[in-house]
Amino acid sequence: MIGISGYSAVFSREVPELSGLEHVEVTGQLESSRTYGPAARYACCAFEIMNPDVSDLGLVTLCGPSGSTVSAFDKSWELSSDGTLTGKGFAEKRHKRIHPFTLVQALQNQIPAALSMKYKITGPCLNLLDSATALAHALPNIHMMLERCGQVLLVMASAGGREEETAKLQALQPNDPVLEGAICLLLNGQGSMGSLEPGTGDQAPSCSAAAPVLSGGLGILSAMAGNTSRLITLNDFFGHHASIYWRNN
Repeated sequence: MIGISGYSAVFSREVPELSGLEHVEVTGQLESSRTYGPAARYACCAFEIMNPDVSDLGLVTLCGPSGSTVSAFDKSWELSSDGTLTGKGFAEKRHKRIHPFTLVQALQNQIPAALSMKYKITGPCLNLLDSATALAHALPNIHMMLERCGQVLLVMASAGGREEETAKLQALQPNDPVLEGAICLLLNGQGSMGSLEPGTGDQAPSCSAAAPVLSGGLGILSAMAGNTSRLITLNDFFGHHASIYWRNN
């Protein structure tokens, strides 16, 4: 059994299904700071709401888009007097350059790196990339990590509301507005709030293009808000689906 003893979340806009749920905040759309991309900033905000004890803490992250990166190159391209980013005289004017951290902020594993460095989390870390079904597939790994650490912080973060990612998500489901944010779940072997287990059943897959990597976490928080147990079936848009079962205490 994977128990949940704490949660927190931040989102770029209101999520009606979670109205009234504690430890859920709306920050508006965050932008990059000097050192962190938007998704890492959402993750840090959610972490600080929960503020867990980091001693002997394992970390599992499900990382969606890190934020705007292509637009940084586009801006440099447009401001370049000769129309190119490379070639003769590339470094002569500041506006022809991109910031050295731009590429670092584009990496999806910046999220676990930012959390580990900023909050001194030194336990084992597992980072999985953008997939709606990632949470269901991560359950065996979380089981093994719990045996080693005693408690695991699961973080789901996504900043897919930027131009380059919005176009992709809107092509999948054009009527679904994109949601950015982060969800933190504190996992252990007991679970004062409830527990997670692999799901079985024939319920139709459901996944919102609003934020695929957040789908599992949104399903759990929605079940918490309704004070009910629930089968959560996740679809990755490519015909694959998996399910998890939330058992409410």
